[in-house]
Amino acid sequence: MRKIVFIFIALIAIGQNVCAQGMTATLQSGDDLSVFYGVSAFANAYAEAKDGDQITLSAGTFSAPIESITKSVKITGVGAYEETGNTVFESLTVSGTDNRIEGIKFSKILYASNSKNLIVARCCIEKLDASSNYTNPLFRECVIKKPTNFKYARDFIIMNCTISQFFGTNNSDEENVGNILNTVIYEWNGAIGRVPYAIYKNCLMGHNDNFALTDASRQLQLNKPSEFYYNVGFKNGGYYNPFFKVVNDCISVNNQILSFESLFNNTESYPAKPQNAPTGDDGTVVGPYGGTGFSEYPAIPRIISKDIDGKTNDEGQINVKIEVKAEN
Repeated sequence: MRKIVFIFIALIAIGQNVCAQGMTATLQSGDDLSVFYGVSAFANAYAEAKDGDQITLSAGTFSAPIESITKSVKITGVGAYEETGNTVFESLTVSGTDNRIEGIKFSKILYASNSKNLIVARCCIEKLDASSNYTNPLFRECVIKKPTNFKYARDFIIMNCTISQFFGTNNSDEENVGNILNTVIYEWNGAIGRVPYAIYKNCLMGHNDNFALTDASRQLQLNKPSEFYYNVGFKNGGYYNPFFKVVNDCISVNNQILSFESLFNNTESYPAKPQNAPTGDDGTVVGPYGGTGFSEYPAIPRIISKDIDGKTNDEGQINVKIEVKAEN
């Protein structure tokens, strides 16, 4: 409880980026609280951090440490989906164990090589990349516009996310099967070697081939050892409706085809906001707003309104009213 109170006090001090010193990074280490200021605030806080510490960031674009993030710290920003007022890194490299990153926009690249048990929640990632294996990552309620080299993700989970399309050679090991749940993939290329081997449930998979004049080019190809349950394919451009093509006796259960217009009102957005989507095998709607749902905001309390009197009352006190909200 004391840790939560300290973080809340820090949020009052830095909330909505109104601190006189500008951008801030608040380091919570046990019962100790330290605040760092400026563009290098995160790098300075990280230099002082120990395993298990929490770093809470204000809005602003922060410079990253020169070295990779190897300490087991939690990093939380104010959000990633607003037009302004986000917490932003251009690039960050994480190779530690048990890191959690939440409420941050990565305008260039998030590198995940060699990390273990990485949790990324409610973040907007322009490019997710790796050059070596990373184990047991969880991406939840994220936008991942360009996930590349996903062949290096081992025992991964992607849930309630929006993905533009998978890039590069993504599945070289048939023993490595992850889970992709309640996720929108705007452009699906199921040809062997182009998407991760995974169990796909309650996902929306788009087909965008403006030269889809033959059956072969209209396929939403489903490859074994992947499995597919309650997914929806849709035409996102092109001339003809796609269809699911099962390869090598792949499991395909209760998948269907709907139109892009009916699902998205012809609007491709990040995060995706599907409408009139059917229910999946968990009884909730297919897509990022099904399953566990989708929130754009980090789980720590955030200030949504404040009212501070400009003068003291007769007893020399200042009335302060602050309303906060926290997501699950």
